[in-house]
Amino acid sequence: MKSSIMKKVLAICLVAAISTITIGCGGKTNSENEAPQETINIDDTKQELQFFYGNGESVDSTEAPENSNADSNADSKAETNAGDDKPATETAATETEIVTEIATQYVNATDEAGQDVTDAQGVVQTEVQTEIVTEIVTVPASTEEQKPTESEYTPSYDTCKAYWLDMSQMGDYNFNGEFLVLEFEINENIPDGSYPITITKTDIGSWDLLTRVPECINGEVTVGDAKPAEQSKATTGAFALKVNNASGNCGDTVKVAIDLSNNPGFCGFVIDIQYDAAALTIADSYGGADFDAAIKIVE
Repeated sequence: MKSSIMKKVLAICLVAAISTITIGCGGKTNSENEAPQETINIDDTKQELQFFYGNGESVDSTEAPENSNADSNADSKAETNAGDDKPATETAATETEIVTEIATQYVNATDEAGQDVTDAQGVVQTEVQTEIVTEIVTVPASTEEQKPTESEYTPSYDTCKAYWLDMSQMGDYNFNGEFLVLEFEINENIPDGSYPITITKTDIGSWDLLTRVPECINGEVTVGDAKPAEQSKATTGAFALKVNNASGNCGDTVKVAIDLSNNPGFCGFVIDIQYDAAALTIADSYGGADFDAAIKIVE
C-alpha cells in the first residue's frame, strides 16, 4: 500500500499522469461508473531525502526504488565481486634482469713461455686478475599495479538518484545555495584526467502542479595533474543547478556540492546524477547546508 501511495503522491508532485487527488479524509466520484479516488493520509506526503545508487545507469525516475542505497550498493558489490573471482595461476609471473659485476681473483704470474714466475727464493709469484662478468637472471615480476594509460582505461557509468518529497506544508520550499552533496573517493590506479559529474534528468514539481525545469551546469572531478575545464555560467535570472568541480589524487575523498540558484520553489524532486564508477566511489551523500536549513525552518 505504501509503495502505491508514494507512487501516486510523487506523480502529483512531478506533474505525472494523475489529474486529481484528495488529501485528507476522503474523496468523491462524479458518477458510479468512475473509479473512486484514493485517499492519502497527510503523513504519507512527506518522504525524507534519500539517495539510491549502485544499480547502473539511470532508470525510470517516476518512483524512487524500494531498497536503500546501502542495500543496493551491497548487492551491486556482491555481484561485481562474484564476477571478478579468478583462479590462482600455477606459476608466478617472472621477468629477466641483466646483472653485471667486476670479479677479481689471484692467479700465478707467468712469463712469455707460460711458465710460472718465481722470486730469488723460488716462491711462485701471483698477480690480480680482473674480469667483468655479465649474467642474465630470472626474478619475480613486480607486484605493483601500474596505472592504465588513458587509451587503456574503460569508464563504467552509474547513476545516483536523489529523491525527496514534502507536501505536508501545502506549499513550496524557497531557498538557494548548497542543495545536495556527494562525497567521492577517488579510486586507486586510474589515469590522471577529468571525470564528469553530470545531471542527466530532473523531475521537480511545485505544490500547484508546475514542473520546474532548471538550467543544469555540469562539473567534474579532476585527478592528479589534470586541470578542470572552465564551467559555463547560468543565464542571468534562470533557475539553475550547478555541479561544482573538485580535484584530488588517487585515494583522496573529495566533496562535490550541487548548488541551486533563483529557486522558484518546489515541494519534491527526483534528480539523476551520473558519474564514472570505475574512477569514483560514493563515500557519502546528504543534503546541503542551505537545503537542510530550509527544511528545519518549517519543521
